[in-house]
Amino acid sequence: MPKDINNSSPKRILISGITGFLGTNLLAHSSFLRERAIPVAREDFRIVSDFPDAEVALHLAGLAHQSYSASDGDLYFKSNVDLSLDFMQKSSEKGVRHFIFVSTAKVFGEGSEEAYTENSVLQPQDIYAKSKALAEEKLTELASKLGLQLSILRPPLIYGPNSKANFRSLWNAIAKGYPIPVSTRKNQRSILSTYNFADFLETLLGENSKNQPNHHQVYLLQDPHSVSTKELVRSIAKAQNLQPKILPIPHSLGFWGTKMIGKSLAWQKWTGSFYYNNYVTKEILSWEPRFSTSKSLALVFKN
Repeated sequence: MPKDINNSSPKRILISGITGFLGTNLLAHSSFLRERAIPVAREDFRIVSDFPDAEVALHLAGLAHQSYSASDGDLYFKSNVDLSLDFMQKSSEKGVRHFIFVSTAKVFGEGSEEAYTENSVLQPQDIYAKSKALAEEKLTELASKLGLQLSILRPPLIYGPNSKANFRSLWNAIAKGYPIPVSTRKNQRSILSTYNFADFLETLLGENSKNQPNHHQVYLLQDPHSVSTKELVRSIAKAQNLQPKILPIPHSLGFWGTKMIGKSLAWQKWTGSFYYNNYVTKEILSWEPRFSTSKSLALVFKN
């Protein structure tokens, strides 16, 4: 997958969270990242600063969505805000001029019938999203103070080999042949494979990369096209060489049925829309994601 490389490409990239789901997959997919990666360790909410000089820092570490309950708010803010600021400060002292922060689509809220863009207003709802939104704000302030280039990435649902949480549950349910309830009302969801995530990073840091002090940019990442819930179920089944078992349910019936058992919010998230128009991201970097959702899912199945 490597892009063309020139002299402006970084020689060393400090990476936190390198052993997690995302870090493991990004390095597996990209020789460009593997050859430049310098693992960075953490102790509680601080970065261990025994790493060499580097040009770029990629911050993947933090507390993931649904890892803990809302009552653990302090833990989220220490993991996602304090740790991020500590990494930026310490990496800048080792020569880093470009800091890449992986945020989340959830800073926009819980979904909309209209597409989100790079300039959409932030409306974080849960403690995880609020901690990420605050981290973005504080990192922007610190980057300005330090004269760093800051790239904020807001990925939607990320899937890839050994996916976790909701995607893994859906994948396993389809593999076991369970009928999957789907609203009759069509929706649109942006999703992102780890293959396209790695491709994006190669583009960001590859042949067109250049040091831009005090340049702060938000990027929205997604697969080439948004998908409906029904299309996603069909695509996952196809990747597993199965026929999907889809149970179509009138939207209002599904809403009231789930409301009776206290699950209406889950139904709304499952059937609602949350999608991007990331024209600005693609225009700035001349980036087009290389892997279709179908191709990505087929690669997930092989792995």
